[in-house]
Amino acid sequence: MTTPSAENGHSAPHSLEQQITKLRELGIGFQSSDEDLLENLTEYNGAAYYEEEPYVRLLVELGYGLSPNVWTFDIECVESESTYEKYMAKMIGLAGGKIAIEDLQGKFDADAPRTEISFTYNGARHELRAENNGDWFDVDVLHQIAVIVHDKDHMFVHAWEDQQVTVIFCKRKVERDLHELMNHLLMPL
Repeated sequence: MTTPSAENGHSAPHSLEQQITKLRELGIGFQSSDEDLLENLTEYNGAAYYEEEPYVRLLVELGYGLSPNVWTFDIECVESESTYEKYMAKMIGLAGGKIAIEDLQGKFDADAPRTEISFTYNGARHELRAENNGDWFDVDVLHQIAVIVHDKDHMFVHAWEDQQVTVIFCKRKVERDLHELMNHLLMPL
């Protein structure tokens, strides 16, 4: 499948195909073939949507189950007692087995001022606190986890736009490239 810009004989500065190729070169994986991914991405929005804000919109969309290394969520999401456990497990899952935590506990209680979270990493028990702000997720918890599970070759980075947070697990040496491609919106978690 070709994008409208490719069909018109013009090459967009960052065509959707070029963005996908570049992200693959940087180690971002996809859940489907490039052809199927293009079809999925352009079904509702069209390629021009992703080309208007290159890499930013694509990475956000990839975070909705289209990449094993990228995760996007709305921070107004705390709806059940297991939200923090589920989201912490999702974040660690981006590492594809390179990082493992055990005995994760952290039940949200809407009546409590904080959610107490604990887990074991490399044999040490860690305890964190998330501020309870109604149904708003405390993103600082993800930062605290990223500091604890620090890896010399990989890192968690994120971009925050409106109520959406996109988290990416990538090699440290490509973080700067992703930062530049995303117009400096991407920051270490």
